[in-house]
Amino acid sequence: MAEDTRAINCETCRRLISRSESVCPHCGAQRTGWRTAQTLRAWTANVSVTNGLFAANLLLYAVALLMTGSNILGFEGNVFTFLAPSWEVSDFLGTLEPDAVSKHGEVWRLLTCAFLHAGILHILFNLSWLRSIGPVLEEEFGPFRFATLYIGAALCGSLTCLAWGQAGLGASGAIFGLIGAGWSHGKRRGGVWGSEIRAQFGRWALSGVVFTLVMSSYVSVPGHAGGLVGGAALGWLLSPPQRRWTQAHRDPIWMALLGSALLVAVPLAFAADVAFGVLAPSRYSIPYLIGGSENLERWPLRSIDLAKIGAPDWTLDVPRDWERSHPSDHDVFVLDGGLGVNVSVELLRGSWPPGEFDRMLRWAASCKDDFKELRRDYGAGFAEGECPPQSDGGMRFFHVHRLDAQRVLLVRSSALSRIDVVAWRDLCARIGDSVRTSRAATESGK
Repeated sequence: MAEDTRAINCETCRRLISRSESVCPHCGAQRTGWRTAQTLRAWTANVSVTNGLFAANLLLYAVALLMTGSNILGFEGNVFTFLAPSWEVSDFLGTLEPDAVSKHGEVWRLLTCAFLHAGILHILFNLSWLRSIGPVLEEEFGPFRFATLYIGAALCGSLTCLAWGQAGLGASGAIFGLIGAGWSHGKRRGGVWGSEIRAQFGRWALSGVVFTLVMSSYVSVPGHAGGLVGGAALGWLLSPPQRRWTQAHRDPIWMALLGSALLVAVPLAFAADVAFGVLAPSRYSIPYLIGGSENLERWPLRSIDLAKIGAPDWTLDVPRDWERSHPSDHDVFVLDGGLGVNVSVELLRGSWPPGEFDRMLRWAASCKDDFKELRRDYGAGFAEGECPPQSDGGMRFFHVHRLDAQRVLLVRSSALSRIDVVAWRDLCARIGDSVRTSRAATESGK
């Protein structure tokens, strides 16, 4: 390996020293990060970052399929849904949801979404481009510059989707970023070799733009555009001034540290996403738990005091991040669980003689067809039922509890039909149990 004879300033005494010097010959100060950078360079000497990114995308796709289960085999009338992870699993693993990032602080989704895919065609398309483009750019830029390009472009695509208010997932933003970076690199290099690179990546960029416009109903236009523009900017900034054939020279200390930090950020982002999804699920990870988690009892629930709607000493246990949708209405709680899952709690006033209990139930259920009664206790003054799927494909559950002759507490919850029915009924039963438990505790205290 040829020695790098370029000069830099010592960070301590500011005198000129050789870039290859680990210790300043004038003041004896060791260069910051030199040893770490040398170790990182040694680790990547025989390792392809492209192969690592390729494997990471495949691994996470396989994990999502395993978490989805047998439902991955369904076409549902659309070839894009074949071998597709469920939307609950994708949200749990880190799909980009604008509200989750801006309102709940789940910033890791900006990165995790770039390693998740919606189906077999989606991942095959992206990984085929990565396999074609990645080795070329990694050779031109070096492993750490290439890692910075890929993850930086992915973040640019995610941020554009966030600004646009659009959810998304997939490596497309990063792939388009690599295309933009290749074009910028060729433009900055100039000469015969630079012209060839610019022409090749220019053709790829044109075909990518045409594909995006034609498939605009199925792909993320903001994600592709943000990745392409962001990658082009990064490619111009990170493009080496001339082609060099040694990785150590191509990636200086700061670039080795930056590229490594971005690569390490990927598993850390997924670790944060899964940890928060299990220990403190937000409205975007709860649907996965409803959809098939066997650890439903481990949900962190919170109790909502119903005194504000006229039911003092009564509480309702719901998943912790369900938000009140209409805080201005003091007579009704409408708690939004996200993605079609919600529960409303209201106090009804009127005269309901015992003989009219059935009529009260039918009115409270608000079902177009007959409802299925689940539980009833005349003595305790409560009943629970379930309505058949409605025109919107959702299920309805209701819990009616007579507080006294003039007041009835009504709990109604709804969910999309795609949610697992057994787990959904389990949740509804827990909601009903929490109401009865709070009443029993109140009466025993008196």
